[in-house]
Amino acid sequence: MNKNDFNNKDFFAKVLSGNATEQEQKKFEKWLSLSEGNRSEFELYQKLWKSLPFFKRRDLNSAKLKTHLKIIEKQKRERSFFYYWQKAAAVLLIPVLIAASYFYFDKDKPTKSNVATLETIQTPYGARTSFALPDGSVVWLNAGSKVAYPHEFSDTREVELSGEMYLEVKKSNAPFIVKTKYGNVEVLGTKFNVCAYNDEPFQTTLIEGNVALKSKESGKQFVLSPGLQAVLENGIFNADTVDVASYISWKDGKMEFRREPFELVAKRLERWFNVSIELKGEQIKNLWYTGTIEMESFSEVLELIKNTTPIEYSFNSKTRVLTIESKILKEEMPM
Repeated sequence: MNKNDFNNKDFFAKVLSGNATEQEQKKFEKWLSLSEGNRSEFELYQKLWKSLPFFKRRDLNSAKLKTHLKIIEKQKRERSFFYYWQKAAAVLLIPVLIAASYFYFDKDKPTKSNVATLETIQTPYGARTSFALPDGSVVWLNAGSKVAYPHEFSDTREVELSGEMYLEVKKSNAPFIVKTKYGNVEVLGTKFNVCAYNDEPFQTTLIEGNVALKSKESGKQFVLSPGLQAVLENGIFNADTVDVASYISWKDGKMEFRREPFELVAKRLERWFNVSIELKGEQIKNLWYTGTIEMESFSEVLELIKNTTPIEYSFNSKTRVLTIESKILKEEMPM
């Protein structure tokens, strides 16, 4: 058996996801039995596969696996703040593992129509995850978010959201409704992003299909078309054309900011890296930030923002609070 047959980065993924053919499965089992090295190589891949729902699994290869696993082991031993955020890859690895302990299933909470149980999945700050709903629709759940849904859908597919999620809804005659504290989003089959954090504007970004929005405050409805983003303001939806890719990049491990108020940037950094951030002074609220954060450590992110935005920051190791303030006022003050 040629070992190169199993160097294809897609092959292990096919086996682990259950998509390998019967013939491929037999070849794999034969290859696995040839040597202890083969078995160790597969177990290494399997270990990371099971723990990393947010990495693009098709991109994982042996070298990357060994690197990521070394990061995990090092972070178990190290405690310093900036070392803890050594790599953004590790920022994703460890919190997602931690997130598993936060996932719970609420088996006693009834729906409004019957005694069907709700299952609840919650991600803490610093973690993101993805999973399939009972109808086959796929959810990506951002940090600091919670979604609840019945164990089985009936004539209407309803989920409750607090936070942010991206959905790829499986087409069906049964309406799919996302309920939030601000209002509802109703679809039949589409791809869209819903942001319903308590401290941010409610917004829906549509990639494919059509969705109907309904404000809980005013009862007003709005139909959204692909490429548009609707933001709820005073009970009314306002829509604009946006770069939809930048609003769903978080599910692939990136944060993209397009002239975002620094207050909003700080909130997203808090959730993304699981830290507390205090903004000092009113001046910083007038700052805006544009940039993309991908695969950087937290300390690197801070330096990146510092080099492109007039800010200074300090970290209190006792309270583990990061303080950020604007340099503009300081530089303008007379000596």
